[in-house]
Amino acid sequence: MRNSEILFSLLLLVLLGFFWIMVNIPSLFPLGSVYTVLTLLSLVFILSEEKISFIRVPSLMKGKLLNNLTYALLIVLFCLFFVIYPLKIPPWNLTVVFSLPTFILASILIPVSEEVFFSTLAFSFPTFYSLVMTPSLFTIFHFSVGYGSLSFLLYVFLFRVLATIAVKETGSLLPSLIAHSILNATACL
Repeated sequence: MRNSEILFSLLLLVLLGFFWIMVNIPSLFPLGSVYTVLTLLSLVFILSEEKISFIRVPSLMKGKLLNNLTYALLIVLFCLFFVIYPLKIPPWNLTVVFSLPTFILASILIPVSEEVFFSTLAFSFPTFYSLVMTPSLFTIFHFSVGYGSLSFLLYVFLFRVLATIAVKETGSLLPSLIAHSILNATACL
């Protein structure tokens, strides 16, 4: 199976997850709608990669697994010990009682959707533009979906800078996807 087929299949599963969340947890319908659109845009990226020359989707797994895991661990440790704890960023205030579906939403569905979209943006442009544009758009996106404290937005920006560096260095989605999932999971607990 080619990388694009694997990512396409993964995003279809994520899309089904968002639909399930929106149907079964009405209070998460607005958030699910936003991420459904983001996932659909990611699917468009994947489908148009061969037709539009500047779109480049990174591989799900490229290079050595240990290298990818090392980048993921470094991102998580940096974010936890140099950003989240010093700035005293609180856990997420989910509008519903913590449950398995909200945990799956936050730690699997949202990271996959965001990482495919924003890592494709980062991978498609030269490094300087990627390090400025992608974290800025990522931060604006998080502000627009309701996570607006200044310390949280600084954390989001720094995370995306590190994730962009990892994607550019490895050519893989895996480091940023693992780090994003771990950080979102810790924010839920």
